[in-house]
Formats: sequence, structure tokens, C-alpha cells
Amino acid sequence: MSKIKWNDDRIKQTLTALLLISRDKLVQGETEHLIAASLDAYRADPAGHKAAHKGSDPKEVTSLKTAKQVAYYRSLLADVDTLAARLKRNQIQFSSVIELDKYLVTYLKSPVV
Repeated sequence: MSKIKWNDDRIKQTLTALLLISRDKLVQGETEHLIAASLDAYRADPAGHKAAHKGSDPKEVTSLKTAKQVAYYRSLLADVDTLAARLKRNQIQFSSVIELDKYLVTYLKSPVV
């Protein structure tokens, strides 16, 4: 498989999926290893994720139940935006989706909700 460059659609798709699945997990009260669990869920069934979240806005927070969940999710949104800008600015590349996922888990925080 070819390198995943900073401007590759797979990065944008992964970040969007990460946000949408993380939001769903927060709504269900799941907080343990949220980033890694969300990425694992996406990698296990990317087509299912796309179908389940078609047309969903990752910035929407009305489904979250508590102020702590909303605060964490908004923080995650900001962190993802910052990380995406860093990827672009530094033109970071990954040799595989596994490497991309490890990078995301390392640089995004898990919640204390």
C-alpha cells in the first residue's frame, strides 16, 4: 500500500469517523480508551460506519447528555482541528493506517468524564 500523505482523503475520513464514533460512545457512557476504541470500531467496519453516520455533522453536540461530555467533545473537536493543521503544516506522512491510528491515539487525549 502507498504512503498516506498529509492531504490524503483517508486522513480526513479517519478524523471524521473518529469524531462521530467517539460522540456515539460518549452518549452511551463509554469513556475507557475512547480514541483507540473509536478507531478500532472504524477499522473493523468502515462501510458500516459510513452508512450509520451518513450526513451526520461531527460538530453537533446536542446528543451529548452532560456538560462534561459536551466540554470533552468540544475539546476533542479543537484537538482534531489542531492536529489536522499540524499534519498539513509539517506535511506528515504515514506508512500505514496502523501508523496513522497510533499517531492519533498518541496525540489525542482520552476523556476524563
